[in-house]
Amino acid sequence: MRPAFLLPVLVPLALAVPAGPAIRAADAATLRTFGILIGPTVRLGDLFDGIGASGMRALGPGPGPGQSITVPAPQLAAIAAEFGVDWHPRSPEDQAVLERPGRPLRRAEVEGPLRAALAAAGAPGHFRVVLPDFSPPEVPPGVGVDAHVTELDYDPGSNQFSAVLLVRASGMDPLELPLAGSVEETLRVLVAAHALMPGAVIAPEDLGAADLPASAITAAVATMPAQADGMEAEHVIAAGDPIPLAELARPPLVERGQPVLIALAIPGLALSEQGRALDTGTAGDDVRVLNPVSRAVLEGTVSGPGEVRVAAGSLPLAMPASGHLPGIPESAAQ
Repeated sequence: MRPAFLLPVLVPLALAVPAGPAIRAADAATLRTFGILIGPTVRLGDLFDGIGASGMRALGPGPGPGQSITVPAPQLAAIAAEFGVDWHPRSPEDQAVLERPGRPLRRAEVEGPLRAALAAAGAPGHFRVVLPDFSPPEVPPGVGVDAHVTELDYDPGSNQFSAVLLVRASGMDPLELPLAGSVEETLRVLVAAHALMPGAVIAPEDLGAADLPASAITAAVATMPAQADGMEAEHVIAAGDPIPLAELARPPLVERGQPVLIALAIPGLALSEQGRALDTGTAGDDVRVLNPVSRAVLEGTVSGPGEVRVAAGSLPLAMPASGHLPGIPESAAQ
């Protein structure tokens, strides 16, 4: 991680490389007080401007990705003298700050190889990795990262693990990253894509999928679209929440008091007539229907929206003496 302030770190740059040919005094050099390193090596040109091709001379290793160093005036003077650079400190406060760009190692770059190693060691079929104290190291930006687990200690009983991840990338020394955490079993379930209100008939666009901790699933929930598609929510289901099967109901295809088509199937003949439902029901439910002409009450099975199928040979149900069924207004029976 890039520090918020710069520490006066002394680096033995001038001692790392033997002096080359002296730079001509006419090539007056100026100090670069701040520089961005584009690689792992500090070069003479990272410290001084106006030294021509000599700026490519390597001085030594620089800071790691995301880190910086401060080269103070005495060391700058020593480097200039060693390499014949025409530069002298104007003040004891002169310094050069060299910064190496970096980016945090992405969690996915850690979890990918770690999940593979844990799965091979016997982790559950579906799980998520919990790394409570993970602090990502910095790696060079714009380059690919190769990471694999070199050590793993996994306890299936407690689901705790410790591991060492070897991280390699161009422009940095290999890094051994110690890791410790746990494995949490998950279930792939359907969740509400947005809040579902009571009475809402669920369509495919109302559903999403999520991997949730198995310990958080305390009731039967929908895991396949067929379990929820076309069903009616009985209570509010918040966005992102699982779809409880106990809170789903088939929407009614026939409403009490609604006009319906009474279908009578007789071998070789199909008859239908208009009637009125005396019960509410969904597909497959048995409901009573009233023939408004004969005033006969029949029992049939809901077979579709606004349709009740009556079996051949069905006998009418007994009518109340008042001529209409209790709870059904005379107007509804007309």
